[in-house]
Amino acid sequence: MNDLVNTLIKEHREIRNLLKELYSLIVEERYAELSQKLENFQPYLDQHVIDEEARILKAILEKYGREGAEGAIRVFQEHRLIHELIREMKAVASDKSELARKGEELRALLERHFRAEEEEVFPKALDAGKKK
Repeated sequence: MNDLVNTLIKEHREIRNLLKELYSLIVEERYAELSQKLENFQPYLDQHVIDEEARILKAILEKYGREGAEGAIRVFQEHRLIHELIREMKAVASDKSELARKGEELRALLERHFRAEEEEVFPKALDAGKKK
């Protein structure tokens, strides 16, 4: 579990860096590159979400039950919002102001989401993964 949590935290840093790249592409009006980055980002994000939901959430549910996992479930429900924002960014790929707005919305959501995972969910998962 420790290795998985460390990997997920590393991926959060990589995603933050990607968001900075996306913002630069928006500002520079390099929409074709932006579109390609968003396409390449989707499978990476999908795997990240699968790892979190399949392994982290499973461990928390097994140890704490549904009621004890409510916070993690709420945080992981944001994964749908993240995917929706990426889909919306793809749909408005040539509208600079709309892209900038969606990009900022995605950045803020991911920052809040990552903080919740790293400060609340992952510590609970690490505790759930300890030997009894």
